[in-house]
Amino acid sequence: MSLQVKICGLTQAEQAAQCAQLGADALGVIFYPPSPRHIDLVQATEIVQAAAETPVVGVFVNTSVEKIVHICQSAGIHWVQLHGAECPGVVAALQERGFRVIKVLRSLGVSLERDMGRYAHADGIMVEAGQGPLPGGNGSAWQWEEAQVVSSQRPLALAGGLNADNILKAAVSAQASLLDLSSGVEKSPGIKDLTQVEELLTKVQAYEATWEHGVIIR
Repeated sequence: MSLQVKICGLTQAEQAAQCAQLGADALGVIFYPPSPRHIDLVQATEIVQAAAETPVVGVFVNTSVEKIVHICQSAGIHWVQLHGAECPGVVAALQERGFRVIKVLRSLGVSLERDMGRYAHADGIMVEAGQGPLPGGNGSAWQWEEAQVVSSQRPLALAGGLNADNILKAAVSAQASLLDLSSGVEKSPGIKDLTQVEELLTKVQAYEATWEHGVIIR
């Protein structure tokens, strides 16, 4: 099995195409106005087109199901990542509309195990325990091995403080299947450092031949 990498927070179609060509398994776009990486529907559509065969994941925070459906259907997005306090019913409602859903959990310990059970029907579980003013890891590293509560039972997506220097340590510590990076490969918010992207993808591609965990995004 492959260790997957998702490059999130893209704002430019050209960079999306370059990340896809470098071998990213998925790309992420953010629909959350307080975020400096927030994009509009026009930008999202351009990024989806530029990504070609590479899946694009739409990231939302406490957005209504109808608005998520409208944005994703308009842009051609099939994967949704829920980063807020969305209830399990929101996950199910989006799945009923044909979307695949990743639910982000920010809890650890007993709380993480409880929350994982509540969202067991999600297509993917991402653990992102970094602290900061906005939903997301905010570039903060944390004790990744605590996410093994999830990876011991199902494929795990991991985020929070990841970069080219620590990505393999994080993957091994958490036993992750997918690694989600944003600020760790940026020149400025929403503008990726493609040299760093290439460096980390090269590391992952060289390592993944021995990886035995499941795949999340197909």
